[in-house]
Amino acid sequence: MSTDNRCKTGLYHIVRNPAYTGSIMSLLGVGFTYQHVLSFITVLIICLICYSIRIHVEEKALKKQFEEEFQQYCMQTKYRLIP
Repeated sequence: MSTDNRCKTGLYHIVRNPAYTGSIMSLLGVGFTYQHVLSFITVLIICLICYSIRIHVEEKALKKQFEEEFQQYCMQTKYRLIP
């Protein structure tokens, strides 16, 4: 099986999980609305922990399914979440 070239261009060329990056940015905006540094830090820590676990599970499945092709993609796109 071959992955679609769209997964190697645009934001996917910079970050492997741009949807998660956008989600974190949105949630950090919610943390900012409370105008307290602790809310921002709490949101950031929770997001990084949760998305790190999820990304680990997803990448394990992708490595199993796409093997060498996914390894090459990972070498080309070094950032998982935040560039």
